[in-house]
Amino acid sequence: MRLDATRFARHLDAQLPGWRERRICVALSGGLDSTVLLDLFVQPDCAPVALRAVHVDHQLQPESHTWIDACAATCLARDVPLASVTVAVAKTPGASPEALAREARYAALAGALAVDEILVTGHHADDQAETVLLQMLRGAGPDGLAAMPAVRPFGGGIHWRPLLPFDRAAIDDYARERCLEWVEDPTNAAPDFDRNFLRQRVMPALQERWPSMSRTLARSAGHSAAAGRLLSEVADLDLTTLARGDRLDLRGLRALSADRQANALRRWIAVNGRPSPDSRHLGRILTEVLEARRDSRARVEWHGGGVRRFRDTLHLFVPGEEARPVPRAWGSSEVLDLGAGLGALALEPVVGDGVAASLIDAGPVDVRWRRGGERIRPGRGCRNRRLKSLFQEAGVLPWMRDRVPLVYAAGDLVAVGDLWLAGDRIAGPDEPGFAIRWNNRPALR
Repeated sequence: MRLDATRFARHLDAQLPGWRERRICVALSGGLDSTVLLDLFVQPDCAPVALRAVHVDHQLQPESHTWIDACAATCLARDVPLASVTVAVAKTPGASPEALAREARYAALAGALAVDEILVTGHHADDQAETVLLQMLRGAGPDGLAAMPAVRPFGGGIHWRPLLPFDRAAIDDYARERCLEWVEDPTNAAPDFDRNFLRQRVMPALQERWPSMSRTLARSAGHSAAAGRLLSEVADLDLTTLARGDRLDLRGLRALSADRQANALRRWIAVNGRPSPDSRHLGRILTEVLEARRDSRARVEWHGGGVRRFRDTLHLFVPGEEARPVPRAWGSSEVLDLGAGLGALALEPVVGDGVAASLIDAGPVDVRWRRGGERIRPGRGCRNRRLKSLFQEAGVLPWMRDRVPLVYAAGDLVAVGDLWLAGDRIAGPDEPGFAIRWNNRPALR
C-alpha cells in the first residue's frame, strides 16, 4: 500500500476517531521509521492539536550520543519540541539484550508520557510479520501470536502504532520522495539478534516466494487477537466464581477441563498484574500445586511472579516480597511504617479497652517478629497459648505468620498485630488504653 499524507490521514481517522484533538508524542529514535512517522504528523492533513517527540538513549552504542543531535535537527526543521531521556540497560545473565533494551525504553517512554497523551511508534507491517514469526518459533499461544496491537493502554495515555498497515518498502519510498535524512543503528545489521536474522536471512526468501506474506501474517495476527479475546471472555466468566483478588478457589478450578484450567490460570495471573508463566511453569502449577495434598504448601515461582497453595486456595505472590522486617522502637504518638509491604501500626487512645495506657506510657515499646515459642493470653480470662497454635486455629496464612508484628511493652508481649491483645494487659473499665490499628495490612487469612 502506497504511503502518503492523505492516505495516512484517512487511515488515522478510521482507526482512532478524535485523534486530532489529542496530544501526540512521537517516539523518535532517529531511524527511518520514526523519522517518517514524525514527518507525516507535521503534514497539514495529519496535524494534531499538539505534537512533540521523545528520544530515548540506551547508551548501548558509542555513537548513540550523536543520535540525539540528529533527532534535534529533525525536530528543529519541523518546529517540533523534543525531549531526551537517557536510560541504563542492566545486563542480566541469560536475558535477551533486545528484551532488556525494549523494557528500559518503554519504561522511559511511559514515564515521559503525559496524562491522556498518545505515544506513537513507527512499527510497520514487516515488523508485525517478524513478530508473528518470532512468537511462533517461541511456541506462543494466541496472545503472543496476536503480536503487536495497533492501540493499547500505556502509561497515562495510550500507545498507537499507526504505520502497521504499511510495509517497509512503502515507508522507504515515502522517505526518498520527501528527501528525508535519518541515522542507521549499526546493531540493525548484526545477525546475532533474532529479529535481525529473520529480517536479513529469512524474510527476503519468504517474500520472494509469497510476496504478500506480511499482509497475510498480519491477518493471522488479527485472527489470533480475536481468539485471545474470546478466551479472555471465557476465563472471565470462570473467574467470577473462582477468584477473589489474588486468591483462586482450587476446588472450583478442578471442576473445569484441563484447557479451561490453564486458560483461567493465565487470565487470573494477568488481571492481577503479574507476568505470565511460560508453559513449563504453568504445567507445574497444574500438577505440582493443583494436585498436591490439601495440607501441602506447594509453590511455583517464575520471573516476576509466583503462586503458593494453602488448603484449597491458590495465592499469588511476588518473589522476594517475603523479606523479613527488622525490629524497631515505637513511640506512642508515631505511625510506624513496618516496611516490606506490611503497612503501618498506629495507637488510638480508647477507654476500657486496648493495651493499658500506663504500660505504653512507661515504655519502652518496640515491634519484633516471631522467632518461635512466643505465648500470649489472647483476651481476658484466656489461658496462655502458643502463637503457633493461635495462628493455625485462626487460619493465618503460613507465610504471613512470621510477618505479623508483635508489640512489646517493657519487654512483655502485649499484642499480636491487631489480632490479639494480652488479656492481662488490657485496660480495665474506665481506664485509658491504646487500641492497636494495623493500617494497610496485607491479607492474613
